[in-house]
Amino acid sequence: MRTVDFEEFAVALRKEVLLDYIKDCWQKRVSLDQTYHAQAMHLFREYMLVGGMPQSVVAYVESHGDFSASDVEKRDILDLYRDDIKKAAKRYNSKVSAIFENVPAFLSTHEKKIVLSEIASNGVFSRYDKPLFWLGDSMICNLCYRCNDPNVGFALNKNESAVKCYMGDTGLLISLAFNENEISNQKLYKAIMDGKLSLNEGMIYENAIAQMLTALGRKLFFYTQYK
Repeated sequence: MRTVDFEEFAVALRKEVLLDYIKDCWQKRVSLDQTYHAQAMHLFREYMLVGGMPQSVVAYVESHGDFSASDVEKRDILDLYRDDIKKAAKRYNSKVSAIFENVPAFLSTHEKKIVLSEIASNGVFSRYDKPLFWLGDSMICNLCYRCNDPNVGFALNKNESAVKCYMGDTGLLISLAFNENEISNQKLYKAIMDGKLSLNEGMIYENAIAQMLTALGRKLFFYTQYK
């Protein structure tokens, strides 16, 4: 089961009127009115921060928009993930755990790729292929492999030695990236909502897009061209 999508999140917050307006504009191929566009972007930011895990969404709705209430639920889920990693990935749980805990750090870099040398001095992909597969297969993370030549076919030119690792839920990425004390007073969330936080927002948006594409059943690939 995938996480709650943006439309379902909007319905949970009783934003059906805004949804209908967005759908109507899409069908007519016209731009949203600036006022409604601002409302839609505000709602989308809420969605990225709360995430799509049902427990987090319910806590946010029932608390009338308390980000810290949803954060409590998300941290419980992250702890369950850590327990699953210890139990299910016994042979290589330290490698799985190292990748999992470093997802925010990797995504905050310019290229957003996993750099195994930052995890272990002898880190090579041949030793991390199974841990990466486990994270992807468990739906904890969404893996995105480099395509060497996008003109021929993504899967045909898949390069498994270069991979990005996105969190399966963007809301969980936020809670994993920041410690509990940073979030508890909601100032951090407000700063993100207002666009006043000094962080790589591309990390959040890119993770959200990867989450949406995966929900549609798409495989994730990226292509890099150096000039």
